[in-house]
Amino acid sequence: MNRRITASVLFLFAVFFGVAAAQAPTTVTPDNGQDEIVQFNNLRITEIVSTSEIRAVTNYDYPNPCIKFESPNSSSGVSFPCPMMGRPDFIYTIKVSPQTILLLRNRARANFSDFEVNNRINVYGFYDSSTNTLDALIMRNISKPKERKFIQLNNLEVVNISSGTLPATITAVQNFSYPCFEYGMMGSGPAKSMPCPMGMSASSGMMMDVQFPPGSFRKYSIEVKANSSILDRNRNSMEFGKIAKGDKINVYGLYDEDTQGIESLILRDLSKPSQKENISGTITSVNPDGSFVIRSDSGEEFTVKPSVAVGLRVEVEGFVDRAARIISDIVRLLIKR
Repeated sequence: MNRRITASVLFLFAVFFGVAAAQAPTTVTPDNGQDEIVQFNNLRITEIVSTSEIRAVTNYDYPNPCIKFESPNSSSGVSFPCPMMGRPDFIYTIKVSPQTILLLRNRARANFSDFEVNNRINVYGFYDSSTNTLDALIMRNISKPKERKFIQLNNLEVVNISSGTLPATITAVQNFSYPCFEYGMMGSGPAKSMPCPMGMSASSGMMMDVQFPPGSFRKYSIEVKANSSILDRNRNSMEFGKIAKGDKINVYGLYDEDTQGIESLILRDLSKPSQKENISGTITSVNPDGSFVIRSDSGEEFTVKPSVAVGLRVEVEGFVDRAARIISDIVRLLIKR
């Protein structure tokens, strides 16, 4: 694709991106009548092919509206369904020319070398749907300059701990259904719901357990230092060595978008200490030893091991067939200790 940029297009650059337009040649002509003028937001760079071509995919963890413009002179656009939305392997080819305006998140001018794999970008330009190629007129790196961001991730499950002493790295996973929160650049702002970080790739570090498929769980690397505050579910201090694989944790700390890692300032183990709770859920399987697995109403899974033994006193509520000496349809079983 070889296009030239009009003054009206450059004016729109200033409107949409808040940057002064530069001098440029005088006409702009699509390669063919089917090219569309679009803006794709929050794409994630997957490959730098050359200084004139990059590849990117839709980043589903961030709002990613697609906007279409009738002409380069349009002062506003309309949302439309993003191409092949729902296919995580759908790759955009983005062509970059010497005339492409490159910007950083704060709209300062950028160089091509400022764009790296895993950076998030907004792109405005001519889109050819037949080749899934976007000829970029403006490309903005919204991952740079890096933002200092305090975030909180809730209900992560520990899948690996690098060491029983500090410093250590915890690998944990989070179900997509749980929310994430941010507290601003100083960590003192009110909690605001945010798109959860995309997390580590399933192939990085320890492989994702088969019970945590990448399509349903995010994986995070959590750095825990000597000055990190370690709390139990009651918010009392606890020893780091008591955290175990399978524990549920909340993490508050500094998030690094480049590494998708979190420097933990506060780590709270929701599984310690064990305590008496009432949990409602649905039985999903029954084991040969008489135990069974339930999925709680909040989405957690537990193995229930009834401690039934000769001599225990029990209280049973259900339908009693005295002729057959059978109690069925049990609605309550209380083991008295």
